[in-house]
Amino acid sequence: MIRTHPALAALLVLVFALFVFWRVRVDYALRGRLTLPSAILQFLVFLLHGLASYSFIDPGASTGWRESRFLPLALGLMVVGLVSVLAAMAQLRLGDTLGRSAKDLKISGAYRFSRNPQLIAYFVFLAGYVLLTPMWLGLVWLVIYAIIAHVMVLTEEGHLRRTFGAEYQAYCRRTPRYLGIPR
Repeated sequence: MIRTHPALAALLVLVFALFVFWRVRVDYALRGRLTLPSAILQFLVFLLHGLASYSFIDPGASTGWRESRFLPLALGLMVVGLVSVLAAMAQLRLGDTLGRSAKDLKISGAYRFSRNPQLIAYFVFLAGYVLLTPMWLGLVWLVIYAIIAHVMVLTEEGHLRRTFGAEYQAYCRRTPRYLGIPR
Protein backbone atom coordinates (compact mmCIF):
# COMPACT_ATOMS: atom_id res chain seq x y z
CA MET A 1 0.00 0.00 0.00
CA ILE A 2 1.26 3.45 -0.85
CA ARG A 3 1.71 5.57 2.27
CA THR A 4 1.01 9.28 2.13
CA HIS A 5 1.31 12.03 4.69
CA PRO A 6 -1.65 11.94 7.12
CA ALA A 7 -2.53 15.59 6.43
CA LEU A 8 -2.73 14.90 2.68
CA ALA A 9 -4.75 11.73 3.27
CA ALA A 10 -7.15 13.64 5.54
CA LEU A 11 -7.56 16.41 2.98
CA LEU A 12 -8.20 13.98 0.13
CA VAL A 13 -10.76 11.98 2.08
CA LEU A 14 -12.59 15.07 3.36
CA VAL A 15 -12.68 16.84 -0.04
CA PHE A 16 -13.91 13.67 -1.75
CA ALA A 17 -16.56 13.20 0.96
CA LEU A 18 -17.80 16.77 0.60
CA PHE A 19 -18.09 16.34 -3.18
CA VAL A 20 -19.93 13.02 -2.81
CA PHE A 21 -22.40 14.31 -0.23
CA TRP A 22 -23.07 17.37 -2.38
CA ARG A 23 -23.93 14.95 -5.20
CA VAL A 24 -26.07 12.85 -2.83
CA ARG A 25 -27.96 15.98 -1.76
CA VAL A 26 -28.63 16.80 -5.44
CA ASP A 27 -29.91 13.26 -6.10
CA TYR A 28 -32.23 13.39 -3.11
CA ALA A 29 -33.55 16.80 -4.16
CA LEU A 30 -34.08 15.91 -7.83
CA ARG A 31 -35.01 12.23 -7.68
CA GLY A 32 -36.04 11.53 -4.09
CA ARG A 33 -33.46 8.73 -3.92
CA LEU A 34 -29.86 8.05 -4.79
CA THR A 35 -28.81 7.10 -8.27
CA LEU A 36 -26.59 4.05 -8.53
CA PRO A 37 -23.48 6.17 -9.25
CA SER A 38 -24.11 8.26 -6.12
CA ALA A 39 -24.66 5.14 -4.00
CA ILE A 40 -21.36 3.76 -5.29
CA LEU A 41 -19.59 7.06 -4.62
CA GLN A 42 -20.98 7.09 -1.07
CA PHE A 43 -19.63 3.57 -0.55
CA LEU A 44 -16.27 4.71 -1.95
CA VAL A 45 -16.05 7.52 0.63
CA PHE A 46 -16.00 4.97 3.44
CA LEU A 47 -13.71 2.66 1.50
CA LEU A 48 -11.26 5.52 0.94
CA HIS A 49 -11.45 6.39 4.63
CA GLY A 50 -10.65 2.77 5.49
CA LEU A 51 -7.69 2.70 3.11
CA ALA A 52 -6.44 5.98 4.58
CA SER A 53 -5.82 4.11 7.82
CA TYR A 54 -2.43 3.17 6.35
CA SER A 55 -1.48 6.85 6.60
CA PHE A 56 -2.74 7.27 10.16
CA ILE A 57 -1.91 3.97 11.81
CA ASP A 58 1.71 2.87 11.61
CA PRO A 59 1.83 -0.69 10.26
CA GLY A 60 5.23 -1.10 11.91
CA ALA A 61 3.60 -0.54 15.30
CA SER A 62 1.09 -3.28 14.59
CA THR A 63 3.69 -5.97 15.12
CA GLY A 64 3.39 -5.37 18.87
CA TRP A 65 -0.40 -5.42 19.01
CA ARG A 66 -0.44 -8.90 20.51
CA GLU A 67 1.32 -7.55 23.60
CA SER A 68 -0.94 -4.51 23.88
CA ARG A 69 -2.76 -4.19 27.17
CA PHE A 70 -5.68 -2.89 25.10
CA LEU A 71 -5.97 -6.07 23.02
CA PRO A 72 -9.01 -7.57 24.82
CA LEU A 73 -10.82 -4.23 24.77
CA ALA A 74 -9.87 -3.59 21.14
CA LEU A 75 -11.07 -7.00 19.97
CA GLY A 76 -14.24 -6.72 22.06
CA LEU A 77 -15.09 -3.35 20.54
CA MET A 78 -14.41 -4.64 17.05
CA VAL A 79 -16.65 -7.69 17.48
CA VAL A 80 -19.48 -5.73 19.11
CA GLY A 81 -19.19 -2.99 16.49
CA LEU A 82 -19.17 -5.35 13.52
CA VAL A 83 -22.08 -7.46 14.77
CA SER A 84 -24.06 -4.29 15.54
CA VAL A 85 -23.35 -2.78 12.11
CA LEU A 86 -24.56 -5.93 10.38
CA ALA A 87 -27.67 -6.15 12.58
CA ALA A 88 -28.60 -2.48 11.99
CA MET A 89 -28.03 -2.77 8.26
CA ALA A 90 -30.10 -5.95 8.09
CA GLN A 91 -32.95 -4.22 9.89
CA LEU A 92 -32.76 -1.28 7.49
CA ARG A 93 -32.54 -3.52 4.39
CA LEU A 94 -30.01 -3.07 1.62
CA GLY A 95 -31.97 -0.63 -0.54
CA ASP A 96 -32.58 1.70 2.39
CA THR A 97 -29.01 1.31 3.64
CA LEU A 98 -27.68 2.48 0.27
CA GLY A 99 -30.25 5.28 -0.07
CA ARG A 100 -31.80 3.70 -3.15
CA SER A 101 -35.27 3.33 -1.64
CA ALA A 102 -37.15 4.41 1.44
CA LYS A 103 -40.52 2.73 1.72
CA ASP A 104 -41.03 3.32 5.41
CA LEU A 105 -39.36 4.98 8.36
CA LYS A 106 -37.45 2.58 10.60
CA ILE A 107 -38.22 3.37 14.23
CA SER A 108 -38.01 0.00 15.98
CA GLY A 109 -35.17 -2.22 17.15
CA ALA A 110 -31.86 -0.35 17.35
CA TYR A 111 -33.55 2.62 15.68
CA ARG A 112 -35.53 3.25 18.90
CA PHE A 113 -32.28 4.28 20.64
CA SER A 114 -30.46 6.07 17.83
CA ARG A 115 -31.44 7.41 14.44
CA ASN A 116 -28.06 6.20 13.13
CA PRO A 117 -27.16 2.98 14.96
CA GLN A 118 -25.13 1.62 12.03
CA LEU A 119 -22.83 4.66 12.12
CA ILE A 120 -22.42 4.43 15.90
CA ALA A 121 -21.66 0.71 15.63
CA TYR A 122 -19.07 1.31 12.92
CA PHE A 123 -17.49 4.01 15.10
CA VAL A 124 -17.21 1.41 17.90
CA PHE A 125 -15.56 -1.00 15.46
CA LEU A 126 -13.10 1.67 14.31
CA ALA A 127 -12.32 2.65 17.90
CA GLY A 128 -11.35 -0.96 18.55
CA TYR A 129 -9.19 -0.96 15.45
CA VAL A 130 -7.43 2.20 16.58
CA LEU A 131 -6.78 0.63 19.99
CA LEU A 132 -4.82 -2.21 18.36
CA THR A 133 -1.99 0.27 17.77
CA PRO A 134 -2.76 3.16 20.10
CA MET A 135 -1.31 6.31 18.53
CA TRP A 136 -2.60 9.87 18.48
CA LEU A 137 -2.87 9.81 14.67
CA GLY A 138 -5.34 6.96 15.01
CA LEU A 139 -7.59 9.34 16.93
CA VAL A 140 -7.33 11.84 14.07
CA TRP A 141 -8.42 9.10 11.67
CA LEU A 142 -11.37 8.34 13.97
CA VAL A 143 -12.34 12.03 14.07
CA ILE A 144 -12.27 12.15 10.25
CA TYR A 145 -14.76 9.27 10.21
CA ALA A 146 -16.97 11.17 12.66
CA ILE A 147 -16.91 14.26 10.42
CA ILE A 148 -17.73 12.24 7.30
CA ALA A 149 -20.53 10.37 9.05
CA HIS A 150 -21.99 13.62 10.42
CA VAL A 151 -22.02 15.25 6.98
CA MET A 152 -23.74 12.16 5.59
CA VAL A 153 -26.33 12.25 8.40
CA LEU A 154 -27.11 15.93 7.79
CA THR A 155 -27.56 15.20 4.08
CA GLU A 156 -29.89 12.28 4.74
CA GLU A 157 -31.92 14.10 7.39
CA GLY A 158 -33.01 16.73 4.89
CA HIS A 159 -34.18 13.98 2.54
CA LEU A 160 -35.99 12.09 5.31
CA ARG A 161 -37.68 15.30 6.49
CA ARG A 162 -39.01 15.91 2.96
CA THR A 163 -40.00 12.27 2.45
CA PHE A 164 -41.67 11.46 5.78
CA GLY A 165 -42.63 14.94 7.02
CA ALA A 166 -44.32 15.08 10.43
CA GLU A 167 -43.66 11.40 11.13
CA TYR A 168 -39.91 11.99 10.82
CA GLN A 169 -40.08 15.19 12.89
CA ALA A 170 -41.83 13.29 15.70
CA TYR A 171 -39.21 10.53 15.47
CA CYS A 172 -36.44 13.14 15.73
CA ARG A 173 -38.01 14.65 18.84
CA ARG A 174 -38.08 11.32 20.71
CA THR A 175 -34.91 9.61 19.36
CA PRO A 176 -31.38 11.00 19.58
CA ARG A 177 -29.39 11.49 16.39
CA TYR A 178 -26.48 9.45 17.72
CA LEU A 179 -26.48 8.41 21.35
CA GLY A 180 -28.53 9.48 24.28
CA ILE A 181 -31.54 8.65 26.32
CA PRO A 182 -34.69 8.19 24.23
CA ARG A 183 -37.47 10.57 25.25
